[in-house]
Amino acid sequence: MLEEIVIPNIELIQTSGLVFELGLIVIFATLFALIGHFLKLPLILSYILAGLVIGPIGLNLIGLTEGAGNIVLISELGIAFLLFTVGVESDLNKLKAMGRIVFVGSVMQVLLTSVISYSLFNFLGIDFLPAVYLGLILAFSSTTVVVKNLVDSQKLSTLHGRLMIGFLLVQDFLIVLALPVLSSNFFSVEVVAPIIAKGLLLLLLAFLLGRFVFSKIVSYSSKSQELLFLSGLSTCFVFIFLSFALDFSPAVGAFLAGLSLSSLSSNLELIGKIRGIRDFFVTVFFVSLGMQLTLFFSASLNFIFLIAGLMLLIVLLLKPVIFALVSIMGGYGTRNGLIVGFSLAQISEFSFILASQGFNTNILSQDLFSVTIIVTALTMALTPFFMSSSEGIYIVFSRFFHPFSKRLAFVNKLNDLERLPEDSELSNHIVIVGAGVMGSSIAQAIGRHNDVVVIDHDPDVIFQQINLGINSVYGNIENDEIWSKVNLSKASLLVIAIPEIHHSIFLVEKAKRLNPKIHIFARAKRKKDALELYDHKVDFVIIPDIIGSNVFIKNIVSFLETGKVLNISNFRNEFVNYLEEETKEERKRFTL
Repeated sequence: MLEEIVIPNIELIQTSGLVFELGLIVIFATLFALIGHFLKLPLILSYILAGLVIGPIGLNLIGLTEGAGNIVLISELGIAFLLFTVGVESDLNKLKAMGRIVFVGSVMQVLLTSVISYSLFNFLGIDFLPAVYLGLILAFSSTTVVVKNLVDSQKLSTLHGRLMIGFLLVQDFLIVLALPVLSSNFFSVEVVAPIIAKGLLLLLLAFLLGRFVFSKIVSYSSKSQELLFLSGLSTCFVFIFLSFALDFSPAVGAFLAGLSLSSLSSNLELIGKIRGIRDFFVTVFFVSLGMQLTLFFSASLNFIFLIAGLMLLIVLLLKPVIFALVSIMGGYGTRNGLIVGFSLAQISEFSFILASQGFNTNILSQDLFSVTIIVTALTMALTPFFMSSSEGIYIVFSRFFHPFSKRLAFVNKLNDLERLPEDSELSNHIVIVGAGVMGSSIAQAIGRHNDVVVIDHDPDVIFQQINLGINSVYGNIENDEIWSKVNLSKASLLVIAIPEIHHSIFLVEKAKRLNPKIHIFARAKRKKDALELYDHKVDFVIIPDIIGSNVFIKNIVSFLETGKVLNISNFRNEFVNYLEEETKEERKRFTL
């Protein structure tokens, strides 16, 4: 009887170490994430700070002992799942749409940043392999941080947003190729050639299995939520096992697994299912990185500060300049080039993998590893500031780029995103901001008998308006050059067809300063937004949702009272035909 009681207690004690450590990681990660959210810090930085607090240099709740090795092993799954979801979300059509600029530009940027960084670190006395690792670590930018900020600021569909996504996707491919090559620690043909051969074999297996096996299994499994989750997870682990068999890291296999499923119609649903388990393991990974940091350096502090300063100089100045020049050479203009450059001025979360690989193979010292993680976290923390201050950055740096921007641009692609009258100056005209469903309909309706100019930050939308023969300009509302082009100071009416209240208020204040006599019509999402717009002297405000719901309610009540659906017999057929025509045009645009 006593033995029956003791045995489960022993088992509980044997397993409580890992459970206790994971519990501490989750609790402190949550606490610091809440603090970071309040201070508007990136989640990754919050997790690393949590690791610092519970690690050896903090409260030492989890020491760097053999027990912590379990945490490190679990955290590696986080990177595998992160790369898996990146692969699933990768849209190769976006890369094709941006053309050669994202391929050639990304390769050029990574090579230039790596070579220059290597040369500088080697000059300071750092050995060959550590200098190579540091150069590559600094060369890549963060997909997670940049995309999140683009989504939060609703600029994912802008021209500079698409350029960033293109550059980042190519960088993700390059870092996946770099991981196995660097793991060999040698760069001779005899070493690299077998890696390339195995890599091609793995790519071939990924293509064949993804197209003829796993895509069909996952597609069939989409009928059941549980089966979809298990099928996606199994696909990831099968490719991880294949990578192990061919001497590649789990991250490479996970990325290829995601890429093989990226064309499925259920890929977004699959990401939703995997996201929870991915976020948990990723959290463990970044907290474990913080646990491995030390602020007690064996090298002199002067040397440590010199290395950290050089890293920041490369990431915050060299990389943006290279990205800006590449974008200008591609014909996307000084403004887009500078916004792209400074928005990508951080170190990638995947560079953590490179740093961990270098540290675990004793190539990077504890000092270099700690400095790398600290600088990475700092650059990630600065990214939201750079992206929100893009207009100010453009104003400061544009004068240095304008003198040679025209010489560098092979083709000015921005000319294709602008249609304005050449023979006369715009005067007494109507400016429409936002060419979505509402803005486009207004432009087509009143553009037949009035001078109209449309502004939107989505290049596809602008192309559509230009094809319809409507004067249109691509740009963001923060750009003062846009208002000069459309001659807002002499416009008679401004129509704000975008729903974001802070953007609308900005536009109203800008228009009133440039043209105090201008009349303004605007839309709002909520009643309090409409009141705020009226407080800013807007002439007329419409709330489409309220009007739509009122019409909807009226027709529901009419049906309940009479049993008849509307009294306009042909309305449904006309509306369906209209929707079919509109969606047909959209499909044409996105399949070009």
